[in-house]
Amino acid sequence: MLKVILLLSALVLTAARASAGTIVTWEATGELVRSVNYYAQPPAAFPPYPVAPPVGTPYTIAVSFVPSNQQLTSGAPDGSTCFITPATGSLQLGDSSYALSGNVFTNAFLPGSNCLASPSGFQPPNDIEFFMFPGQPDPDEWQLQGGFILAYYWDLNHQDGTLPESPTLGPYWSNLFIKNFFFEVEGPFRPRAVAPEQPTPVPEPASMVLVGIGLVYLGRQRWRSSRVSRTNPCESISTESGMDEAPTVARS
Repeated sequence: MLKVILLLSALVLTAARASAGTIVTWEATGELVRSVNYYAQPPAAFPPYPVAPPVGTPYTIAVSFVPSNQQLTSGAPDGSTCFITPATGSLQLGDSSYALSGNVFTNAFLPGSNCLASPSGFQPPNDIEFFMFPGQPDPDEWQLQGGFILAYYWDLNHQDGTLPESPTLGPYWSNLFIKNFFFEVEGPFRPRAVAPEQPTPVPEPASMVLVGIGLVYLGRQRWRSSRVSRTNPCESISTESGMDEAPTVARS
């Protein structure tokens, strides 16, 4: 019985480990090539507006996701290749660091549409887009809160809505676009894969229950064995030594 319980626990743990996909991380570096401020600065009596990072500002963006965690994009028609995958990441823009959270979209046209049913004349077909939101940085040099970050490219080998573990840039454009209420900036997005990470498997509740039952069963068996040893020591000795009768005790 104990062997069966432990075997079931091992099978459940193995299944949980197999279902946890590989976390891949892509990274891209570059410098801003376009910088636009929406508004002129207000009079000196008023607080100044945030100013866009200038052209030439260096940046590094990293995004992490599990390719196998794709789901059909909300509202996408059946049979489409529009998928969404949760993603996290980070952005280093000049001297400011931002934590990122958002999603990876396939065959979208963000920020306008999360599913492009058919390629348009100005949008590459089957592209991969990261739509991310910046968190609170320290220091907040550019005040990106309330804005978004859109990084996209066209993959040469994955045009069916699936996500590769390693990107292969195709002939269409790739771009990093950062926008908030006061400005927008752009730069190239040429991601490369860094070493994939195997997530630490977390046992599911069912496996923990099975392991617990096995431990309880094992403890009960040891308790019963100990109880028999105290009530009939000769029988215990006989059982442990493999003999059918109690050992003969020498008499003086």
